[in-house]
Amino acid sequence: MLLTTDQLNHYDREGYVVLRGFIAPDEITMMREDVVGMIDSAPVAPRVPEDSAGVPVVDPADFAFTKRSNGGYTLNRISNPLARSETLLVSYGNPRLLGAVNSLHGPHFVPFAESVVIKLPDHGAPFDWHQDGSFKTGWQDERGINFGIYLHESNERNGCVYAIPGSHKKGRADLSAMVAEHGERLPGSVPVAAEPGDVIVHSRNLIHGSFANASSTLRVTVYFGFHHVDTVRHIYSDEQIATRAHVISEAIVLRHADVRFGDEVPFEYVPPPGYRAPKTELSTALRAPALMV
Repeated sequence: MLLTTDQLNHYDREGYVVLRGFIAPDEITMMREDVVGMIDSAPVAPRVPEDSAGVPVVDPADFAFTKRSNGGYTLNRISNPLARSETLLVSYGNPRLLGAVNSLHGPHFVPFAESVVIKLPDHGAPFDWHQDGSFKTGWQDERGINFGIYLHESNERNGCVYAIPGSHKKGRADLSAMVAEHGERLPGSVPVAAEPGDVIVHSRNLIHGSFANASSTLRVTVYFGFHHVDTVRHIYSDEQIATRAHVISEAIVLRHADVRFGDEVPFEYVPPPGYRAPKTELSTALRAPALMV
């Protein structure tokens, strides 16, 4: 088991845990370079098919924006990043990362979604208080975990995550009513700071959010999310689940073939019981719909 008993107990009690220095500096540098390239080639606004240099953008709908109060738009998220970056796809096969998922979920886990959250300098967008997902099947004690890999320092000045410890065990919250009563600083919330290479793991049931980045520094987090297969088995088809699980298997193969990681022992992923490798090409699987709950 990769995570310690103390880390597992903290996650169970608080709904999150910070894994300090979890991703090696060289790998963070690789990921950072690719993400900065994505940001530089992003559309300038929603539904705009070109970047700031007039170059056509592939799948511009992957880029999400927040409208500024004084006009214009701020990039805040990039979806489907594994389809845009082989570096991120190789990082998806990191044995330490997958070992941590295994520590929390056991061997039969599957992905639900990946994204890159961006807080640009000076006007990085806030993210309102929320619990992840749609709750389309009602409240469940377990609705998955998010791994946030920090590529830059994250602190109160540049819009770090705030969380309400223990809120992951209290059901679906009426966050609109809570904010109306208490204002934007919800009682019991705490800042969760991070350094480059840290990973913040949090339950998707945890109440969390972040404030705007008013600093001069960029803050980027790469999110990889996972479910235990039992969470999604009665919601999604075997084919949909297998397509998403296929991405993990392929990421492990690509990482093992990468000379930069030749000394690693690859993670031994155990696909869900009854798994059959899909006929889908990897490029299609990387854009398969998320297994949202």
